[in-house]
Amino acid sequence: MKDYILNYFRNLSYREKKMLSFLLSFLFVVFFGVFFLLPQAQQFITQKSTLDSKELQLNEYKNKSLALAALREDFNKVSSEIDRIKSRFITQNDMARMYVDLSNLIEASGGTIVEFKPEAVVQTPNVQQKSQQQTNVNTGAAFSKAVMQPANQPANINVTNPSVGNPYASAEKILNVRTIKFALKVDFHGYESMKKFIQSLSTFPKILTLDNFQVVGYSEKDKTLRLDMTLDGFYDLSKSK
Repeated sequence: MKDYILNYFRNLSYREKKMLSFLLSFLFVVFFGVFFLLPQAQQFITQKSTLDSKELQLNEYKNKSLALAALREDFNKVSSEIDRIKSRFITQNDMARMYVDLSNLIEASGGTIVEFKPEAVVQTPNVQQKSQQQTNVNTGAAFSKAVMQPANQPANINVTNPSVGNPYASAEKILNVRTIKFALKVDFHGYESMKKFIQSLSTFPKILTLDNFQVVGYSEKDKTLRLDMTLDGFYDLSKSK
């Protein structure tokens, strides 16, 4: 058998030997590719897919991290703003200084404080009761009529906030505050003085808003308007204990 195979190869022509050599080489390449290169290629594809997946996850984590950092920055800004606003809430320790600070603000606007009466901390007012209160419109004619009243004569004009209900109800609930009212009687040297005071309320160290005011007289001698007004502030209940 061995001799037969050897004789067979010896008797092959040059062309047949080339074909046989090519066939054997081809079979070797196929064998090498199937048993060696193909597993390596499959492993490479698997690793590449895994790397791509991990890269996508990494990018996702990176984006989430950036979003979280931005959210944390926004939260810190909001927290700082809330702290700044809370610092303008009125506490028990501030009550003794409110008269002096308000008096200075009114005098800087061209007025004189006549009476100052801080009211107790009030609960959220009843909406139905608030809606039943009569509100008048501050027209130019009505205001001019009030200004022209004789000296120290009460004027029949009342200007109130026409809003229905308590506009601060949500803030009171979230921030643990209650509305505190300050009743004042003030003499202003003209309309511009009163206007300047109302505008300067935004610069006051504590948050104060004008709830309502009523012109009660005009002094021809002193050229002053006398107003009864009520200011609203926020009383911090968390620091009242």
